[in-house]
Amino acid sequence: MQLKKIKYRLIFNKYKNSVYNFALSITQNTFDADDISQEIWIKYWENFEEIDYSKSKAWIFRSVHNKCIDLIRQKKNQVKISDEELFAIEDTRIENNPIEIGENRIISEIITKSLSKLPEKQKSIFQMYEIENFKYNEISEILDLPINSVKVYLMRARQNLQVLLKSEGVV
Repeated sequence: MQLKKIKYRLIFNKYKNSVYNFALSITQNTFDADDISQEIWIKYWENFEEIDYSKSKAWIFRSVHNKCIDLIRQKKNQVKISDEELFAIEDTRIENNPIEIGENRIISEIITKSLSKLPEKQKSIFQMYEIENFKYNEISEILDLPINSVKVYLMRARQNLQVLLKSEGVV
């Protein structure tokens, strides 16, 4: 039991922030990201002995991804959250310059809105690669896709995002 706790804490401490950030990047909601993160860590603890320790990262992030997709599907039938709530993004590095804050907020809103228009697989792979800095082989393992498919989805996500951003006048 003591060894289980030690191994669990190692994995938890290593990935807790990444799990939350990944869930947040998909759900765009801090409460949902908190809930999903907590559920995944509980599920990981309950299934710890059945999971190959060397594949923990893949298991955790695949679970987060699947949980986020399930939540998004559930919410499609519910009342939408206002754009103001979804895009309340603030960059603290430039907090003293109101013009830059405004410009960055607008650009962040446009990018977030454009990302949300991508198909789920493209969006997830783009976020994993570009935002969470996962490698191709890690994404492949997490999503159970061939590496070439990951590369194709990423390329399509970039192309689609570029088109969307051009139509918004950002690029």
